[in-house]
Amino acid sequence: MKATRIRLGVLIAAVACTLGLAAPASAATTDTAQHKAIRITSQHFAPMTTLTSQAAPACAIGGAAWESRTESCEQGQDLIRFIDLDTGNVDGTATLQSSTHTTLDPANRNRNVVEVQARIVNPTIWVAEFGEMNVSESCSSCRPSATPTRFMWPGSIQTFNMIVRSPGKKAIREDWTPTFSYQAPLYSRANGPLAFAETTRCDSTSGMGNGCVFPKVKPVYNVSTTSTRSAQVAWHILWAQHNLKHHWGWQGHGQPLTRTMNQWLIEHNRDTACPESRPRPQGKSCDEYPFASTYQGAYLNPDYSWHMLNAVQNRLEGRDRQTWYGSVRLWAGDQFWVNVVLPPSLSNNPAAAERAAEAALSR
Repeated sequence: MKATRIRLGVLIAAVACTLGLAAPASAATTDTAQHKAIRITSQHFAPMTTLTSQAAPACAIGGAAWESRTESCEQGQDLIRFIDLDTGNVDGTATLQSSTHTTLDPANRNRNVVEVQARIVNPTIWVAEFGEMNVSESCSSCRPSATPTRFMWPGSIQTFNMIVRSPGKKAIREDWTPTFSYQAPLYSRANGPLAFAETTRCDSTSGMGNGCVFPKVKPVYNVSTTSTRSAQVAWHILWAQHNLKHHWGWQGHGQPLTRTMNQWLIEHNRDTACPESRPRPQGKSCDEYPFASTYQGAYLNPDYSWHMLNAVQNRLEGRDRQTWYGSVRLWAGDQFWVNVVLPPSLSNNPAAAERAAEAALSR
């Protein structure tokens, strides 16, 4: 009879929720909850793939787990066990499946968005049909907004949205971990992670403003051989990546480039690769690779290339790259790759692409 009354009370609360009424503090606040507990076991957190130049796939439960410089999609699956504390027996189980989509704002450290989708599947006990859940972000100094408590109907996807702020002006590097809190009738509340912790860096830097990124991700700078702003520079980079000993910046073939913001080194890189003594044909300027704004520039690295290129394109590409540095918050010491975008007819023909580069640079 007591169990019937509890079921009825929970059912009334659930109906109230579907009508848009606030969820109760808990339908499980009974003396029985002192003798029953929920235990959370992380069954599986999917390994993440780092995106390069391809578009990010959709982030949904059961999809791919991926990360870029400013976004991540994490997939998690947790086993919920309902325990009788008096006997130690497992009364039943259910599985929590989740997807956490984090979008960092590289232009505002207080405007990061986290969306969690979650659902309960395979319940073997009736109380799992009336569980309540909310989510948050575990971190040292960030400030997540509160999320509402939602009823977790088996099979139904519930969505939780947060704004995560990183106040202050100093650079803060810390782990962010999406977490959840779950309770069911008769059982005490339990908490657990929804995914792996991710290292986030939020900063306020002169010339960049403020914002957040995932610093361990090496971003990819794309420069196109078909762009009127940068074609000759792109062909020079392609030639250099193919012919320099260390294939600088060529992902899968060489080492990444490392940005420097040291103006003394930048000037010495330029002066070494492109001294004023080199004659400049009319309408052309000297271009060097690796870039002068990297630690792999010519002053510290004899494995470099220089070429006289269209002066307008050389200048515009430099401006575009500086803008890109800011868009991905590339600090001094941060590494990155350089991807040369080719016409479709050359994308799978390295030998033909190199011949095209030599032809373009001879003009």
